[in-house]
Amino acid sequence: MPRYPAQNPVTVGFVKSADGSIIVDCLNCSYHEIISFEGLQDHEIIIDLPKSRNWCCPRCGSIKVDSRPKYNFGFEEQKLMGLTEKNSSSKRQ
Repeated sequence: MPRYPAQNPVTVGFVKSADGSIIVDCLNCSYHEIISFEGLQDHEIIIDLPKSRNWCCPRCGSIKVDSRPKYNFGFEEQKLMGLTEKNSSSKRQ
């Protein structure tokens, strides 16, 4: 008996409608990339993309890749020392 109720999987169409994107991570060398929706169909499930599309890492060639949605929440992001800092619309001086 499942511990949690089944939920609908996140599809490419859902992420598109939420103005998001897809992040692909290599579990071997930690390479990551944000990919476009070009060539993907709306009904495809995000977590199944690496296996169904036979993706591999462009850096190390590993097939141990993972994909997840990245949602746009309407704030600016600034990269500092490898971390992402969330900034409000007002800029610091």
